[in-house]
Amino acid sequence: MRRVLGIAALILAMAGSTLAATAAPAEAATATFQPGRIIDDHIFTDKNSMSVAAIQAFLNAKVPVCDTWHAAGTGAQGAVPPWKCLKDYYENPSTGANNLNGNPVPAGGITAAQIIWNNAQEFGINPKVILVTLQKENGLITDTWPYPWQYRTAMGFACPDTAACNPAYYGFAKQVYQGTRHLRNFYDENPNWTVPYKVGTRFVQYHPNAGCGGTNVNIATHGTAALYSYTPYQPNAASLAAGFGTGNSCSSYGNRNFYNYFTNWFGSPNGGDPTSSYLKLVGPISASPAAPVPGQQTSISFRIHNTSTSSITLQSQIVQCRLNTTTNCDPPWGGAVTLAADEQRTFTQSVTVRAGQYWFTPFVLVDGVWWRLAPDTVAMTGNALPLTVPPYVANMKLVGPIWASPAAPIPGQQVTVTYTVRNMGDKPAIYQNSLLQCRYNTYTPCDPAWNAPVTINPGAQQTFSNTFTVGAGTYYFTPYYQQNGNWYKYSSDYGIGNMLPLTVPPYVANLKIIAPFTSNPLVPVPGGSVTVTYTVQNMGDKPAILQSSILQCRYSSYTNCDPPWGAPITINPGAQHTFSNTFSSLKVGWYTLIPYYMQNGSWYRYTSDTPGGNWFQRVVR
Repeated sequence: MRRVLGIAALILAMAGSTLAATAAPAEAATATFQPGRIIDDHIFTDKNSMSVAAIQAFLNAKVPVCDTWHAAGTGAQGAVPPWKCLKDYYENPSTGANNLNGNPVPAGGITAAQIIWNNAQEFGINPKVILVTLQKENGLITDTWPYPWQYRTAMGFACPDTAACNPAYYGFAKQVYQGTRHLRNFYDENPNWTVPYKVGTRFVQYHPNAGCGGTNVNIATHGTAALYSYTPYQPNAASLAAGFGTGNSCSSYGNRNFYNYFTNWFGSPNGGDPTSSYLKLVGPISASPAAPVPGQQTSISFRIHNTSTSSITLQSQIVQCRLNTTTNCDPPWGGAVTLAADEQRTFTQSVTVRAGQYWFTPFVLVDGVWWRLAPDTVAMTGNALPLTVPPYVANMKLVGPIWASPAAPIPGQQVTVTYTVRNMGDKPAIYQNSLLQCRYNTYTPCDPAWNAPVTINPGAQQTFSNTFTVGAGTYYFTPYYQQNGNWYKYSSDYGIGNMLPLTVPPYVANLKIIAPFTSNPLVPVPGGSVTVTYTVQNMGDKPAILQSSILQCRYSSYTNCDPPWGAPITINPGAQHTFSNTFSSLKVGWYTLIPYYMQNGSWYRYTSDTPGGNWFQRVVR
């Protein structure tokens, strides 16, 4: 950014150069320059103030006719005619190829007006701001025979007053892109950027020579702060008195010329913004708790003062939330509120935080436009709250062993595994989730659903339970909790550790058929139906957990005539259960019926103390 000289002062150093043609416009700025309010925010960010056609028409009006064959002056740096005015300039932004010095319009070339408009849209900056910057930095708007170097350093980007320009940023499209991007980031007070000037009271020098002094400036708008960050000097009295001319050795001209050109070309850059004029942040933005842990809900509060003599309606308000600069974490918008004249009101919105760097910035919606508020000049506080949330993993321990009920389950049985944990730290343990990890025979996952989020306060205990239906094999149950998006294992002071192994040995219940099969009718007939009944008893000392049962049916030895499988059932030790199956549309022939039950995924045949008592035949004649 060309920080000090601007157009008028450069004339003295470069007599005979093309800049002399644009140094002193016929008209003079008539508005009053305010060092703390060079431009209002709603004007600075009005990206739709001009269309591409309007920008082109503006350029055409400033230079109706190019002096294409003007003789090269001492500042030509080896360039020769023909010259190309900005209104006729084309460039391919991807390659930098352009139509200077008689070159043809390159493939993919677009006009300067299009390049200006594209960047205004991308970065939300008024195209008038870009036009004025192009003029005050290198005079391109009104120059009738600009040199190629003026295009190379068009926005004065990476061209400090105290050093040579950086050639890495040469090129009109690159200059407009980088210059506009920097203005936007300075306006936004981007936390990842070095932003020298922000809204509030700041000391601003008159000149790079610190001996020239300066004053405290109450920077009232973000657009003004962006201009100072881009060109960090204010005009002194001699500079202002000179209009577009030269002041004294301590004069700077960049921000003065910006204001003068803008006012002459487009009208006052101030006015019409009730928000930036009358709505102020009072005191600091605060967070509660002030040092939250990841996962905790944090309340962000800010106080707005309507400093006007009439009421102002906020259509909405929000504390904009950005995590690690770019991640949007905004809470919902607030509702409509009317602030009476001179009223102050506190607004609070909540955000659930995680580890990282947050920036909270209050905005209000007024007249359909979002505004970031300036801080109260008396309080001299900023208008954004940085909040660092360091990573934190709670010190959680198992209290006692992990235990299972029943402790010696059999296959097919439901087992409840329970464990209790305690927060041993001095901060809340905020679980995003928790889980009792289950592994069957070492590798096969058998995890239940994750538990619901929970907060365990310092010193408090929490008991978790999960129920599993087990099969034969070895299970490993390991509890975990999730914080900061990561899973952690509990520590334990107990010898049993933080994992429960549970072995479920194979078990097949001793089930016997204890009475003869019965059929109803006793003598079935062709085309009819028959109901066959049998009763079994659990002869063992453990429950018989049947996954299913069936009365297998074979007609004439081989033809399958099975009924549907029976529903799961549990038969307690010593208990009996009677099964019935009905077979319809009987055919002439022999039916062989054999009952089975399923355990551990396998089918078993019932035993019987009576020879031939575990199967049944019926003939249909």
